[in-house]
Amino acid sequence: MKKNKLFIVLCLLLTFAALSACAGKESTKEDAKQETQVNTGNTSEDKETKATEIPVPTDTPAPTETPVPTDTPTPTGKPTPTPIVDNNVYEYYLMAYFTGNVESVSFATSENGYTWDVLNNKKPVLESNVGTTGVRDPFVLRSPDGKKFYILGTDLAINISKDWGACQTSGSKAIVVWESDDLVNWSEPRLCEVGAETAGCVWAPEATYLPEYGQYVVYWASRTSDDNYSKQRIWYCFTEDFTSFSDAQIWIDYPVDIIDTTVIKEGDYYYRFSKYEGKSTVILERSKEFFGEWEMLNSDYLESQGGVEGPFCFKLLDKDKTETANYVLLLDHYGGAGYYISDCLDLAGATITAKSGYSMPRPKPRHGSVIWLTKEEYERLEEKY
Repeated sequence: MKKNKLFIVLCLLLTFAALSACAGKESTKEDAKQETQVNTGNTSEDKETKATEIPVPTDTPAPTETPVPTDTPTPTGKPTPTPIVDNNVYEYYLMAYFTGNVESVSFATSENGYTWDVLNNKKPVLESNVGTTGVRDPFVLRSPDGKKFYILGTDLAINISKDWGACQTSGSKAIVVWESDDLVNWSEPRLCEVGAETAGCVWAPEATYLPEYGQYVVYWASRTSDDNYSKQRIWYCFTEDFTSFSDAQIWIDYPVDIIDTTVIKEGDYYYRFSKYEGKSTVILERSKEFFGEWEMLNSDYLESQGGVEGPFCFKLLDKDKTETANYVLLLDHYGGAGYYISDCLDLAGATITAKSGYSMPRPKPRHGSVIWLTKEEYERLEEKY
């Protein structure tokens, strides 16, 4: 009887030992699995850090609203509200742009906003000899009193570097600036560093005069090393004279890249078009305050226009308005013929339609801008170029 009891106890002890050994093996397997996952994650992260190409998502939905900047906008000095007083009478249009193969500034004029004539025998009007010596995305603007002109441009010569990845992580932090009193006599180009210290590029600068500040707000797209150049955001700063600038701050931060933002004021609202890389299309938003909350405006037409960038919208003069257009929207089909025209009847309703029967500058006009001209300014340009 005692032998039977001892035998049973021995069996129980052996069973317990076997179960403990199995549990130990399973625990070891699980620990190894977790360690492998951690190591794999680190390896992947290291590879992403060393990558030279920056992937662009293709199916991310467009955002529904824009976050309001967390930092208070900081002008270069004490804000001095200044009303916009421009007594000029406008009759014509001027387009500043670059072409696919020439990274310089070209001019074209128009009598109606649809038929464009290239100036200077189709040669550039302005060339950069500073920074990279290339200039893209020229933005021409008139001062609020209508008496002075500036051109801002991207300091980028991709036709020389040939490396889009490096241009976004180790490119220029500056913009190229020209100024003029008459549109035909221009200053020498100057480099103005506006980007953050960690910026890898400063692309497609534009500016809007804000009467409540008495200054211009300049905005552009940048990647930064702060997040390993993960995406393009829209940054901004203030200036009174395009010589000195306030520190750069983030204005638009979306889930994926946002570039080429342009703004037009109409009535009580600011309207802004931007290229949203989540869908490789252009989006339209509006806000009553430049640094307020922005509302997304739905447009079936914009949704249908893929492979475009560099939007620019300008208001037609009263004499040139039609039943389908109070504004003209330019979209840059960068893989095709460059800029093409769409009609816009109503910004608030995002009423945008296809347009035919127009004539664009040739060869291949790319991302640029348009301002109105007086008769005197138009004749002066025609005579000079």
